[in-house]
Amino acid sequence: MSSNASRDVTDATSEDVTARKRLAAQIRDACIRVGFFYSRSPLLVSAGINHELVKGHGIPSSVPEAAVKSSLPFFDLTEEEKMKYDIQASANFRGYNAFFSENTDPEGRGDLHEGYNFGWEVLEGDESEKSSWSHTGGAMGGGNVWPQGGDDMKEFRRGMLTY
Repeated sequence: MSSNASRDVTDATSEDVTARKRLAAQIRDACIRVGFFYSRSPLLVSAGINHELVKGHGIPSSVPEAAVKSSLPFFDLTEEEKMKYDIQASANFRGYNAFFSENTDPEGRGDLHEGYNFGWEVLEGDESEKSSWSHTGGAMGGGNVWPQGGDDMKEFRRGMLTY
């Protein structure tokens, strides 16, 4: 799919079940065929990264842009440095996913992507601590793993949690 494709998620709150199912199928397609979907990102476009334009969600474009920008210093680290935050060392599946560390194709040797998994966490000064998004129990609950370092790593955490 070209980088100018778009999906409108307004139907996520529609009372029309058919419209919600159609949207769910489009999101599934974006996740399976494209790999992810995202509010249009000049940063991703300029890098030639294929992505979907998602509209109708109400998130200002500055928020995902800041998340992407804040992640660049982390992903520019050496593999050895990133592996200090390896998801395999986390009891609750939080942290860095190296290339080929996940495998959604049973016949494949691993997925060709790297990522960073994290969950809900309250940012300093955030009044939404009692949010329904808060999830502290179970296998996926608990604290996040964040890279140590200077202001760039603090901004990585802030950018991710804000998004």
